[in-house]
Amino acid sequence: MSLIESAGGVLDRQQRILLKAFWGDIRYEYDAMDRLIYEGGNITHKAPTSGTGWAIWKHTWDGINKVRTEGPLEGAWDSKEILDWA
Repeated sequence: MSLIESAGGVLDRQQRILLKAFWGDIRYEYDAMDRLIYEGGNITHKAPTSGTGWAIWKHTWDGINKVRTEGPLEGAWDSKEILDWA
């Protein structure tokens, strides 16, 4: 069973909000305009960012508005940019 399946197959924002207590470590990465680009969760507190057990979401912006959220994809936080984003 993958990490995402063990998290209940998180599919939408409401489910993620309800399951925030599931994650032991949550990370965020912002661009130069302070827009959230990546969001990731791991069930292990102080999880290594090089470990592959991260559920990662990617947020896309059109300038000022968030227009898309992809994921979660499973992988390493350190390698999030090369995951299979559309």
